[in-house]
Amino acid sequence: TDNQGNSYAVSRLMTPRFPLNAVLMEIAARMCGKNVALDLRWAPRDQNFEADELSNSIKHRFNPLNEVKIKVEELDFLVLPEMLKKGRKLYEAVQAGKEQRRAAKQAGFETRSRKKSKAARLRITDPW
Repeated sequence: TDNQGNSYAVSRLMTPRFPLNAVLMEIAARMCGKNVALDLRWAPRDQNFEADELSNSIKHRFNPLNEVKIKVEELDFLVLPEMLKKGRKLYEAVQAGKEQRRAAKQAGFETRSRKKSKAARLRITDPW
C-alpha cells in the first residue's frame, strides 16, 4: 500500500474512521474464520503506480482478459452490511447532537459550565 494509514489500521485491527472501520471488521472476520494473517507493507507511490492507475480507472497498461468482474451486491459479506447500517445510524446521531449544541449556542444557551473565577473558589469563599 502507498498509504501508511492502511498498514497501521490492519496491523492494529482498529481505526476510528468510518467506513474504513466497517471494512476492517469484515477483513478481520474473514481472516479469523480462515486462521490467516494479513500484513500490509508501505511502498512509495512511485513504486506502486499501477495500483494508483487502477484506483483512478486508468486501465490501458492492463490486459482486459485479466479483469475480474465483481458485483458487490452479490458478494457474501460476513459483517459489513450490518456494520455500515449501524455506523450510519451512529454518525447521524452524532451529527444531530452537534447541530443541537450549535443551535443552543447560537440561541444564547451555554452547553458547558464555565470555570469558576479565583475569587469564587471554595478555598477562598469557605476557608477552614
